[in-house]
Amino acid sequence: MVEKTKTELEEILYGDLLPSKLAVNPEEFFLKAVPRLRETPADKTEDLDPRSGFLLSRIDGKKTVAEVMVVAGMGRREVIQRMGDLFTRGLVDLGDDSQQAGAFLDNYGRVLSETEKEEIRLTWLRMKKEDPLDRLGLKPGSREPEIRQAYWELSRKFHPDRYAGIELGECQALLQEINSRITDAYQELKSLRGRAGEKPKAKSPAGSAGDEGKAKAAEELFLEAQKALKAGNLKAAFSQAKLALSINPRNPKYRDLFLRIETLLNLPARETKI
Repeated sequence: MVEKTKTELEEILYGDLLPSKLAVNPEEFFLKAVPRLRETPADKTEDLDPRSGFLLSRIDGKKTVAEVMVVAGMGRREVIQRMGDLFTRGLVDLGDDSQQAGAFLDNYGRVLSETEKEEIRLTWLRMKKEDPLDRLGLKPGSREPEIRQAYWELSRKFHPDRYAGIELGECQALLQEINSRITDAYQELKSLRGRAGEKPKAKSPAGSAGDEGKAKAAEELFLEAQKALKAGNLKAAFSQAKLALSINPRNPKYRDLFLRIETLLNLPARETKI
């Protein structure tokens, strides 16, 4: 029996579900957790802020953090901060959820370090590359498991939800764009593989079967882009034309169609004519 790799198992378990759909927002996870009182020495509550003490009195081991928030009549940010203090003091725990909730509370209100900011900026610059393989940090010839693994790891590492509670500043917009470009790169590669019937690979010698497959895929994309354009579906036409041009950037008709659609997309709605 052949042992399956982690990536292959994820493919079986999750199919085409994207990591962004599977990711659990840490803040939402925390709000759904059920806090429980712990038996602690009285001296741990002596210097408690009155509002934290009131919040502590609303915990009954049945209500979620979100429900306690409503009963206590406090805002989300205040409850998270005060609950973090109670958690740190050892006055409450969150049962099986304590480890993940604790990680979220440790991050809440934290500011990104310069090292983290630099990594996000460099990744954002890499995502400006047109080649989807470059964006995923892959080389020509990468196989399906490698592509899926790279996509999976990058999506989890740079998904905005992973930074819930952290003060992101300018990096918030960068993370959103990174996540979008990672997903776009994966979808482009997936589309190319499905149409060409092969995995992305380095350029083959002229006249090879690989070139023929790519040429056929590019032509099909070009024709679909034309159909979408005639139907008035500019977004679909743009996507297909862009893929055709990425396969064969020297083809003048692919380039002309792409530029025409791009121009139409940039026009005000009342000026757009097909």
